[in-house]
Amino acid sequence: MAVLNFPSSPSINDQYSANGIVYTWDGNAWTGATEYNLDLDIRYVETGGDTMTGDLTVPSLNSGPLAGFRNQLINGGLDVWQRGLGAFTAPQTYTADRWCLAGGGGNVYRDKIDGLGCYAMKCDAQTEIVQVVEIANFGSGSLPTPFVNTSTWTFSIVSNNKPTLVQTSWVDYAATAGGLGASTAIVYTDLGQVATGFNKHQYTFQVTNAEFVNNNTKGFQIGLILPTGTTFSQCQLEAGPVATPFEQRPVGLELSLCQRYYYYNASRQIAAYVSPVYSGFRVLNKNFPVVMRVQPTITCVTAFDGAGTFLGINATTHSYEAQSTQDSVNSYMSIYNVAADAEL
Repeated sequence: MAVLNFPSSPSINDQYSANGIVYTWDGNAWTGATEYNLDLDIRYVETGGDTMTGDLTVPSLNSGPLAGFRNQLINGGLDVWQRGLGAFTAPQTYTADRWCLAGGGGNVYRDKIDGLGCYAMKCDAQTEIVQVVEIANFGSGSLPTPFVNTSTWTFSIVSNNKPTLVQTSWVDYAATAGGLGASTAIVYTDLGQVATGFNKHQYTFQVTNAEFVNNNTKGFQIGLILPTGTTFSQCQLEAGPVATPFEQRPVGLELSLCQRYYYYNASRQIAAYVSPVYSGFRVLNKNFPVVMRVQPTITCVTAFDGAGTFLGINATTHSYEAQSTQDSVNSYMSIYNVAADAEL
């Protein structure tokens, strides 16, 4: 395709041809038309908005995926609260799924934003809260993917108050690189009101220090400090320099993404049989709905009808198993409030 070289001092209605397109100077800009339709420009989309009647082939959208799973954050819309609806106050406590209070703690609980028809988190005190995005780890070492050096990312949030601080960091298990800055200076843009009293805030940055990612690295962390009285939702972290509309994934899908890291089952599960494999012990097995990130730490409440001694509950990434002794053929063991934690 030939390089366009428009005349430097055109007069109105002057024409210039290149690549099968005839351009006409209208006094402000060159407008193009093909030889098949000289009255309508069918090769270009208006920047202020346009309607297409055919297919559009593009390599990327805002330098990120074209559709679906643009948002690297899980539960950004705050739909899933497996640990309860709050209030949560203590530092290092998980609140809504995947969101953890940081060192300063806070006072948060589930709320909603009526104007957007979505759930939200309300902060009745200054709140420090983070989410760690898991990165690739195949056992022989971690990779920063998709957060590679110099890649541009945008974090956006809808709230009634501008966050006091938004920051990024690499965090790891051994804390040898915990808190290592993960981005250049963050550029803030107020995108305006999206519902009465609520604005959308955009924070754009480039990733740095990815070369220090190692087998200890847990992930890429977004951290927020929010002033007292803040209600927020629709948090999104995506590739590119522009915040796109919030990606509203189906709630069942969002729950399954959360359950990779935490699973809770309040229902009573009964073991009413004696396992010959375990020499008369009562055994209850149950698969997790999704494979968990690592072998979880697991707790539960137990009850018996008849005599018996609870021997413990063990878990793999795929399932958990509770065992007890039994004294009578008519007795049974039950467990409930099972919580399995495999958070980063």
